[in-house]
Amino acid sequence: MSLKTIACSLSLMALMSGAALAQEATVPAQKLPPEQTPPTAPPTETPAETPVASAPDATEVATDAAGLSPKAFVEKAYQANEFEIALSQMALDKAIDPKIKVLAQQSLDAHTKVREGMISAVQSSESDMNFQQVWTDEQRRTLAELDVTKGAEFDARYLEVSTHNRSEAVELFEAYAATGTDAAVKTFATQSLPTLNSSEQAISAVEAAK
Repeated sequence: MSLKTIACSLSLMALMSGAALAQEATVPAQKLPPEQTPPTAPPTETPAETPVASAPDATEVATDAAGLSPKAFVEKAYQANEFEIALSQMALDKAIDPKIKVLAQQSLDAHTKVREGMISAVQSSESDMNFQQVWTDEQRRTLAELDVTKGAEFDARYLEVSTHNRSEAVELFEAYAATGTDAAVKTFATQSLPTLNSSEQAISAVEAAK
């Protein structure tokens, strides 16, 4: 699979304005995220002007114990979740170990579910949720590296990268679920944790069996 097939192109903004959520998972993929876009799910290729954010209220300005505002948490959660979806799609195409393909499908299903919960939380939140929709530099480099990696080397690297990403996502969601300041986003973080924990346990089981 090339990077062109990594991600879908519907945005959270489009969904919030009435696009059908059920169709999101099947939208044709794009190659790489843009340098700057409004909040989207997942990263798209064409840059777009970032909308002007409304003046934040007290809830928006407040931060949780981990130092994250609601918007900052959603941005980090979005990046981690879309990165895991991209990894899963790539592993479904490139992995040679059948167990890893099964794991990748489970991960794709789990993190698509988290994506849907995130969209609902953003729709319900009164906080500013306009953020630049981009991969981190590390995510961009890792996807490019995996795109040219093959065979058993790909399988091993996928497990390494995905394990790290899933672990960081659990820690991020646990922190916001415990101390988050936005009720809708905090509920999303709390309700997503069982799915994320199961995802982390699934990859640990595959690694233990190798």
